[in-house]
Amino acid sequence: MLDLLIEGLDSIRLPCTLGLLVPGLGPAVAARSKAWQAALGFVVMSGLIAWARAAGLWFDDPGAILQVVVGLALAGSVVMSWKGDQGRFPLAGLGGALSGLIAGWLWVPCVGLHLGEELSRAGDERAATLVPLMVYVMGVSLPLIALAALPYAWPKLSGWRDHTNAARVGIAVGAIVAFGVAVGYYEDIVLQLFRISNN
Repeated sequence: MLDLLIEGLDSIRLPCTLGLLVPGLGPAVAARSKAWQAALGFVVMSGLIAWARAAGLWFDDPGAILQVVVGLALAGSVVMSWKGDQGRFPLAGLGGALSGLIAGWLWVPCVGLHLGEELSRAGDERAATLVPLMVYVMGVSLPLIALAALPYAWPKLSGWRDHTNAARVGIAVGAIVAFGVAVGYYEDIVLQLFRISNN
């Protein structure tokens, strides 16, 4: 398990990791004080979907029509996270989870030795590979987790986090990614990041 966590942490420096992390930035920043909910929802759901794909329980290609729906859903996830900051219902967590579902679905991870072993046995040993893949995704998602946790460790940053402009930045990032997904550019970018990482 520790090997997978370290491999995930090491993957942060590779461009292919942006394919997972960038969709999570929109909800986490838009949610402001509920960023931890958005980040938690994102990490858990992206890990589950990445595992489900590896285990053959989820389809890989969304297709052209579904792509538009997925893009709209991603935009909705950012709005949910933004609205979640203003109420008690855990909308921020749900927005993060919806964004994580989409990010985990479209992500092409950089496969190292330990992740490769887990992916190769995921089809036959589904239950046994769930936790290891979740540990890897937690390692990869550390920047997003740190973004959500930093204002608690350093309270002076909470003023920046809670500012209206922070929510606008999160919404803008989410809108750009959602548009890219809807028109099919995002998948091309993810594949290009994967190729760059493996050169």
